[in-house]
Amino acid sequence: MTSLNTPVGMEEPMEHLPPERSATAKIITTELLRCLEQDPSFRGRRLQPWMYRIREWPGKVVPVNDDQLHAAVLTLISRTLWPHSELRVLTRELKPLYEAGWCNDAIVRAMEYNPDDTRAVPWHAGTGDGKHRGVLVDFIQRRLRKWRQADPDSLATVKTHIPPTPIVRAVPFHTWAARMWQVYGDGERDLPANPMTPEQIQAVYDRNHRHRGTPLDRAKRRIDQLARVNRRLEELGGTAPHDPVRDDYGFADPTDDLILLADPDVHRALQAFAAAERRDRHHATTLRAAITRARINGAARRKVPLRTIAELSAEVTRPDGTPVSQRTLRYLLDKGR
Repeated sequence: MTSLNTPVGMEEPMEHLPPERSATAKIITTELLRCLEQDPSFRGRRLQPWMYRIREWPGKVVPVNDDQLHAAVLTLISRTLWPHSELRVLTRELKPLYEAGWCNDAIVRAMEYNPDDTRAVPWHAGTGDGKHRGVLVDFIQRRLRKWRQADPDSLATVKTHIPPTPIVRAVPFHTWAARMWQVYGDGERDLPANPMTPEQIQAVYDRNHRHRGTPLDRAKRRIDQLARVNRRLEELGGTAPHDPVRDDYGFADPTDDLILLADPDVHRALQAFAAAERRDRHHATTLRAAITRARINGAARRKVPLRTIAELSAEVTRPDGTPVSQRTLRYLLDKGR
């Protein structure tokens, strides 16, 4: 096993970091190798494919040394759009925070929100011309002081602006590195030791669905049941049948003429027209005028539940008391314009 301190040029080609990677990515990869070399399962491996894809310092990982602190601050600058020229000042200012167990997610949370979960005024003025609100370090201290004042354990520390309790739980770098190696390993997924045969898989599937049937069978039964109910209720005029003019949200389609039943004048005129023993010109004129007014003022062109349409249509009955089918109601409302 070669050490990380081996001079460049004496290592194998895979040891070299890609030149296009950022300083943050290089630091993270180096720290990963340093931590994983202590893990027996690592077995002296070097860069793995998943290591190349890590470009930023993890948000919930606490840096524990100067190199990790440098990578964490670089990532924080990228997330907050703070000026890169403040790198040295920010490193000095944020180092006590990291030592107190804070991570980047906690710092971003403290900068963007108040303890009562309301949004805080950002450091950037938001005008797009690079203007900001005062000195960045002073802004950070004010934000942390606000969180410290809301911390019940704030009296336990003598620090002026660092809250003693991080507002986001974090883990040390070695814990995160071990977890990453456990999940990704060498980038290849191993098959189960004893995978089931196709016959075993089919047997398990049949056993799980033997009582209720397969999902496709259950869907077909639901469709058939709805069709039977809709056919019966359509004959009685008690509900809107399943047709292209209804939607899936429980409201009648605005283009459906049955929606005019929601207009009280139209509903009364239609009831009188259908219940009359002998219809004369008065019934037809009243119904036509009510439909015209409803179409002009749009009073009925709103969201009307299908249940309401069903109830209103069921109240339109013939002289013998039987409800008029909705197909007939649509015809009357369409021709009565």
